[in-house]
Amino acid sequence: MKRRRHGGAAGRRRHNMRNQTQSPRTTLAGAHGISRHRRSNRNPFADLLDEIPGSEPSQSERGQSRIGHADRWEGKLYIPLSEAFEKVGQAEQLIRNWLPSTGVSFVLAQFGVGKTLLLLDQALCLATDRDWMGYPTTPGRFSIYLCGEDQEGTLANAAAWCKQHRVDPTDIKTRVLFVPLTPDLLDQEDCKLLIGRVREKLPDGARPVIFIDTWQRSTAMGGQNEDKDMQAAIKNAEFIGKELGGPVIAASHPPKNNAGTISGSGVIQNSSVAIWDMRPVGKSTTRRVVRVTRIKGAGQGTQLSVTIETLQIDGRDNYGCPRTGAIIVKDAATSTEGKIEPSRSVLALAETGTASDPLAKYESDLLFQLAATPKASFVKLAKALNWYGETGRPNDSRIKNTMGKLARDGLVTQDRDGRYYPTESGHHAVATLPRPGTLIDAITSLAR
Repeated sequence: MKRRRHGGAAGRRRHNMRNQTQSPRTTLAGAHGISRHRRSNRNPFADLLDEIPGSEPSQSERGQSRIGHADRWEGKLYIPLSEAFEKVGQAEQLIRNWLPSTGVSFVLAQFGVGKTLLLLDQALCLATDRDWMGYPTTPGRFSIYLCGEDQEGTLANAAAWCKQHRVDPTDIKTRVLFVPLTPDLLDQEDCKLLIGRVREKLPDGARPVIFIDTWQRSTAMGGQNEDKDMQAAIKNAEFIGKELGGPVIAASHPPKNNAGTISGSGVIQNSSVAIWDMRPVGKSTTRRVVRVTRIKGAGQGTQLSVTIETLQIDGRDNYGCPRTGAIIVKDAATSTEGKIEPSRSVLALAETGTASDPLAKYESDLLFQLAATPKASFVKLAKALNWYGETGRPNDSRIKNTMGKLARDGLVTQDRDGRYYPTESGHHAVATLPRPGTLIDAITSLAR
């Protein structure tokens, strides 16, 4: 015999009364609107917290857990403006037109071009109060060289530098600290350990310049193309600099298909305070040109021509051959300071005063068009310039080849998607020179 269900209002009342006599645990679960199935997937300690009155954090407590207990705003609201001038300070450069006194700077070069030699030369010049490539350095700075690649070869180059400049490597007055490791810039605890160890070695009040060789080695534990990871890496690099009281300079590689940008997320380049682009001169194995392509402060467009030389140092290798190291020296005849250099082809036009080199005109025309339509496709650029091949189709190959020359001259660069746009040097050239048609006259007058 089947049991008859009670319907209607009376049945609902009896059903509600039975619910009211259930255990407090079940009642609390019902009051929170949590089903038995949903509760089974929760952390078991969460059930205990549900039954404790007042266990739900207040809005202010939630805010504290999110941002931490430290009040980072305390003492940072300045009025009048003169107080901000005093407390925040003024922008400075440790090497004029090259090195800002804070933030993270980068030297950008392909493998084997010489970025380690450039950084090592700068570190040792700062550590000995010498001019760097003819530029005065801020005296009294310590140099911390964090070397993550080819430590033995880097030390051989340091020995060659000491021989060239007659510096005794045993002299403790040379304010350089060599470390055969790089920090893990994705691990703040590792960065804190580095800061603590450096402070143990340096005298009180010492203000160092921190060199990281290379950025890719220091960020290898994360996704170098991931914005979130590279934001953390930049933050930790800035943290090291702020805690130790100096700038950070990192050697970095470009991607294979674009020598004008730092390999990885665009966050790296956008967060930098300076970028020095270092490239070979033509097919030379020893001559290099270094150009300031980005800097916060004076120095945009400053260019330096250098030469790599090899010196014999003390000792012999396991084959009995004399040991050698490399140094980098300034080529004074072709270095410029604080001005934008016209492209190679534009300079050729200025020298001849004629349009005998048609590529120069093509480069200039393309640069003007790219400034008007940045990041346009090669096909669109070819149509705009009326560049067509024998088949009647837009000659995008010609655009590609000419764009490569402009990129080598530092007038254009690429974004993360490979689209070209003018650099600051390119925009300067466009603003300085008139529209195509009177280009030769303008360049000739500029050359005078």
